[in-house]
Amino acid sequence: MSDSVPDKPCAAVLADQSAGANPGRHAEVTVAEVGQATRSEGPVQQVLLSQDILPEIVACLEEVSEATRWKDVIARLLVTNKAFFHAGIGSLWKSLDSLVPIFRLLPWFTTQSYTGVWLFKYSGADDWARFNLYSPCIRRFSFPQTYEATEWMKPPQIVELLTLPERPTHLFPNLHHVSIWYIPDVVTPVPSLFFLVSPSLRTFEFLEVDSWRNSAATNDAMPSDDLLTILPRLYTSCSNIVSFSYSGPTNDTLILLLFQLKSLKRIRLSSTSRLDTFILRCLHQLPLVEEIDIELPLLHANAAEWATPTTPGSGLSTLRALTVFTTPFGHGRTVCSLAPGPHLRELCLRFLTSPLIQLFKLCGLSYLEPNPNLEKLSFEFSGQHVHLSSDPGVLDTALELLRGQEMFPVLMNNLKSIQQFRFTDAPRDLAIAICPIVTRAMPFWKGVTCVTFRIDLSTGDPSTDVGRSPDPFPGLLFLVSTVWKCCPKLQEFEYHFNWDLIAGENLTAPPTNSTQGQGPTTNSCHPLRRLWINTGAADITRFTLSPSRKADIAMFLDRLFPKLNDLGGSVGELWDDVRILVKEFQMQRIRVGRTED
Repeated sequence: MSDSVPDKPCAAVLADQSAGANPGRHAEVTVAEVGQATRSEGPVQQVLLSQDILPEIVACLEEVSEATRWKDVIARLLVTNKAFFHAGIGSLWKSLDSLVPIFRLLPWFTTQSYTGVWLFKYSGADDWARFNLYSPCIRRFSFPQTYEATEWMKPPQIVELLTLPERPTHLFPNLHHVSIWYIPDVVTPVPSLFFLVSPSLRTFEFLEVDSWRNSAATNDAMPSDDLLTILPRLYTSCSNIVSFSYSGPTNDTLILLLFQLKSLKRIRLSSTSRLDTFILRCLHQLPLVEEIDIELPLLHANAAEWATPTTPGSGLSTLRALTVFTTPFGHGRTVCSLAPGPHLRELCLRFLTSPLIQLFKLCGLSYLEPNPNLEKLSFEFSGQHVHLSSDPGVLDTALELLRGQEMFPVLMNNLKSIQQFRFTDAPRDLAIAICPIVTRAMPFWKGVTCVTFRIDLSTGDPSTDVGRSPDPFPGLLFLVSTVWKCCPKLQEFEYHFNWDLIAGENLTAPPTNSTQGQGPTTNSCHPLRRLWINTGAADITRFTLSPSRKADIAMFLDRLFPKLNDLGGSVGELWDDVRILVKEFQMQRIRVGRTED
């Protein structure tokens, strides 16, 4: 970029783009104003001449809010002097949500709508000078979509622009990220995806606004023609692309084209179509893939495939993180088709519908058995229910169910490398069955730093069941026997507890190192900072404690976890009272320590 002050059109267009696509909004910006601002009139002006100040201002304004038109403010600051102008130009053009501002730098784009070159005397490369000055600054395009989208460039004009002689080979040579939200049967927010092709491109997102939850997906839905057309160009011209995200209808053509992107390391795919496991088998064609996130709510389910043995290490050898959202039977098909390899470290299983207890254990077994070195494990339940056209059939492999029943607890105990465990929004029947397994496994998780076990309280309160089996949830002494003694690195803990035990346990006995682990060393204290105690529905009238009991619990928690700074639970008001008492004990301990010093 030249050191000279830019001409008036450049400055005016720059200001225009900060206000969106409203040409002339800041036409008051003139060369004279920029020149006058460069005169040094003392220390203040000397500071303003520094190129290092404006990026700091930009960072502060970006943190305030992207929605407050911070670019409008920066555009006014740029006329302070040449240093500000050249330092701030990249900040304004770094990220755009429309092609209009940058295309308005073309000398033939002089009206509200783009009309093409036909009435303009085109002179070749010189007419692209201003465009080429600013387009290298653009790193990201994020195109939102609304139902009011309009077609501002016609197909003949697109072809004309793409075939003009002496135009830049790549319109945006430093473009890294493209994100496009589209609405089916509505004009796409980008006239042509070919404008966005660049060897520098690293991330590409093409996402349907209306997900499968809000629309009636059918077998007749087809992927966007724009996307099908651009995919071959992406894998021939964008060798640096490492991340691809897509949501919408799928078919074999889209899948075959998509998996030609051999450089991909991350892929996120959400299909609104009813499909079979072809999409899963194609994932094996990505030799470098490390992260997979797939949503297959309408995956054709066939229970018989679950009996197909999974050979450890035969699948995606480079895969380190896997997230799958589908039905319980869909998980069975997914794990058999993917067969994630031994390097898997992060696994998130999201269930569209609530599985039977035996089916959940078999699902867990199928994933955990070949992957004992997991560091992050999540089970999430959406509570969503959709009508599936496929008949999952009857899982007639009783031996498989029995093996899941027996082996799932063992595999949970064997997660020696686990650092984060989440079991969230589970239906109560499943939570009652799984809680004892997690409770018994935690003493083996020496390196765990975060554990979350949360029930969907809208499914009911287990403590109100008539004729129920003994409540499997622990009391607060579990914090001593397991958390304090056996989990020396745990920093965040959310769990479901037995209310009767909370109200009646003897909490006066001090913790000791005699059983079930040694607890923190004498020279340190337990690192737990966040504790969330869930019991049942947030009914303060039923879950009440006396002031003395609250004080006992606060003292108990303070002795165990001196670093605790976030305490709460499903009965928020009650635990707010206890949290205040814990803070008072902490302050008292600090005051005593200062006195002793």
